Amino acid sequence: MEVSYRLLRLYNFIASYTFTQTQLHHLLIRYQSLQDFKQKYVSIADNDTFPQYKISHTVLMSIEQLYDDPVVVGSSYGLFCFYGYYSGMSITVVWNPSIRKSVSVVVPNVFHGLYENVLGFGVCGNPYDVKIVKVTYVHIWKGMQSISSVPYQVKVFELSSGVWRIPCGNLPRKSIRFTWSQVFVDGFIYWFAFDRIRSMDYDGFQSCNLIMSFDIISEEHREICLLDSLALIVDVDNPISKVRESLVVLEYNIYAENPVYSVWMMEDGFSKSFTKLFTINTPGASIKTILGFRKNGDVIVETSIKDYEAALEVYEPCSEHINGLGIRGEVGSFYGSSYMETLLLLDHSDCSMYSSR
Repeated sequence: MEVSYRLLRLYNFIASYTFTQTQLHHLLIRYQSLQDFKQKYVSIADNDTFPQYKISHTVLMSIEQLYDDPVVVGSSYGLFCFYGYYSGMSITVVWNPSIRKSVSVVVPNVFHGLYENVLGFGVCGNPYDVKIVKVTYVHIWKGMQSISSVPYQVKVFELSSGVWRIPCGNLPRKSIRFTWSQVFVDGFIYWFAFDRIRSMDYDGFQSCNLIMSFDIISEEHREICLLDSLALIVDVDNPISKVRESLVVLEYNIYAENPVYSVWMMEDGFSKSFTKLFTINTPGASIKTILGFRKNGDVIVETSIKDYEAALEVYEPCSEHINGLGIRGEVGSFYGSSYMETLLLLDHSDCSMYSSR
């Protein structure tokens, strides 16, 4: 009885600390060093001292052992989810950099070839629980009409139960292909996706971009249509992101005299309409990728310096100035995400391995 009471007090303390929204914000930056070609992780305090206060993280063994350049699935409430391979298994690692703890999960029923897989990640509160969502979709459109159903199309893992299960909600249409560009906002996992629709091009089809959402409470999927200019965007590494807990879509105009990015924010409400916030125009800098946003809305970008070298910089929309953050690495290796300190995972054993039941 005393043990249960202590666990309940610990649980309430963790939840109270995590969901009060008063914690210090940070930016987590991952990049590949040009000196030793290893992955580096740096946290930058996102406050009045920005960007002076930096902390280098030693990567946990559970993440370092993932090979084939592990994917950062996403972040939620100060936790980060990685996906990769280890000993012939597909593995996700949920990591809390604030308390240096992680939990590993085996991902079941991973398909390749005709089918592909994508993951989503989010934390729901009251009571809090970590959820990982696996979606299997048709990767090869040719012959899609002959496919009656997609095997194990959606599965959900809950850290509280340690079990993968099939949710009761609706399923995505089989013509939709998901991407790894994903964010978690206000109880929803959003993926940038595209649908193949009939048109008058050379093979009778064309791709139309859209956003797929997943409510981690009701476990319902929903399609969100985009403006015509966004439905056909191309050449954006990470088409969706979030700023001030709102979903944003990044539009890259490759036809402008000086290629520019436009940032569109999704408005609340059933219509899910989009409003342009600002355009990023930096004639003196070659932006390769928009990585994310500070809590004040400034944009974190990767800019090219040489064929193989890139720099981490921040763009201020109000002044239209771009400033370096003193971090350089290999081109295309940067990842950035805003997060706040949390105690989630404090009540779990470090590196616990959950099997694919």
